Amino acid sequence: MIQIRNNTSFALKIDRVRTSCDCLTMRLESEVVEPHGVTAAKVSLDLTNQPRFAGRLAMTVEGLSDQSVVQFVLEVRVEARRE
Repeated sequence: MIQIRNNTSFALKIDRVRTSCDCLTMRLESEVVEPHGVTAAKVSLDLTNQPRFAGRLAMTVEGLSDQSVVQFVLEVRVEARRE
């Protein structure tokens, strides 16, 4: 779990989340982050379609308003190792 913090004086409404890779998902605890508030988010990486992948990945997650205005950007860096 991570926290998304709203450092502004107005509420942020996250209508949808867009990721740079279909293997990465984010689920927000709340779609609205109150002024100076926090919401939790779960970020998950699913590499079942690439079971032999090993290496580094850099991906982004964007939270978008109902008018597709970017509300936040999260950069995710992962190093996957095969056992």
